[in-house]
Amino acid sequence: STTQKYTLGHDATLALRLKDPSFKMMPLDRFSAGSLRVFKGKADQLPMLIVGDFNGDGVKNDAAVFGTRINAKGETKLVGYMLVAEKVGHTLRYKVLDLPNSPFGDADYDEDRDVTMYLSLMDSSRKDSLQIKKDVIQKEVFGSPNTQFFYYDGGQVKELSSDSTSAATSIVE
Repeated sequence: STTQKYTLGHDATLALRLKDPSFKMMPLDRFSAGSLRVFKGKADQLPMLIVGDFNGDGVKNDAAVFGTRINAKGETKLVGYMLVAEKVGHTLRYKVLDLPNSPFGDADYDEDRDVTMYLSLMDSSRKDSLQIKKDVIQKEVFGSPNTQFFYYDGGQVKELSSDSTSAATSIVE
């Protein structure tokens, strides 16, 4: 069996620390066995870190991360971020954006239970059928039919309705 390694680059890590100093990426061993099976053999994807082209520039140097943060009351909460690379001169700068909607942002983290929520990329055949050029983030809970889709509109993260293609036309470039 092979071990998947995950790291964020220095610039992306620094941008994430500036946005949320308390953020900790969810450790791989916290995910349920079922969630981990989804990622077997997938390059550039782990349940807590996916790499993609979210800004549509043709380069897979953007990322989405899932983990925990400490809120103002000292409580540990689940949180997700999209990191979008922007070329400034010869360097990359990362814009760090919240992945919206429950349970991100205010869901409690229970360290005694396996994590069943994870991030992944929308399947390429589904993306092609919707005529979407950018990568789209899926937020899923293993064994649940509930899936949320998120894309970058050039300024912020927006949710793509899972049962409508009308929103998809706005992200075609």
